[in-house]
Amino acid sequence: MYLIISFMKLDCFLTRINVINFIVLFFLREFSWFNIRKGVLFMKILIPLLSGRENDPLFINSIDKSVKEVVVLQIVDKQFLPKAGLAIGEVRQFRIVADGLRKALSLKKKKLIEMTEWGVTIPKIVSIALLQKVDYVLLVKQDTQFLEEVISGLKSKKIRFELIELPVVETAKKKLF
Repeated sequence: MYLIISFMKLDCFLTRINVINFIVLFFLREFSWFNIRKGVLFMKILIPLLSGRENDPLFINSIDKSVKEVVVLQIVDKQFLPKAGLAIGEVRQFRIVADGLRKALSLKKKKLIEMTEWGVTIPKIVSIALLQKVDYVLLVKQDTQFLEEVISGLKSKKIRFELIELPVVETAKKKLF
């Protein structure tokens, strides 16, 4: 009899802990960028392939440990590609970047969702971020007007983003000078 009562007390105690944990998780969900799924905190992020440097090891290491799911978005924007041959080349180039990301993220045991979309870049990033319910968008910092437009589009929809600054590659420095 005592054993049954102690199990009932333990069960009641665990139920109270679960209720308290649920309340805490609920408020974390409201006031931060965590998702609650199956009682575990984890994050889901979106990485749009804009710079071609998203498979850089420094960029991959900057992904937070609490991130469990990564959505990699490749956008083929006909506005920037006047010829079909250029579109095929861009798809091939970003396919290489996406493959590098897949290999690196599989080693880190992160779930990867790959998407290829045709259309205008900024609305596609915003719509996929909202549809996939990502916690934030991870971008490579560049000194371009286009990145500023992407950031303003994300800010207008109140989508959280993070910029990762990567060092300039030596070959790129040589081409500039």
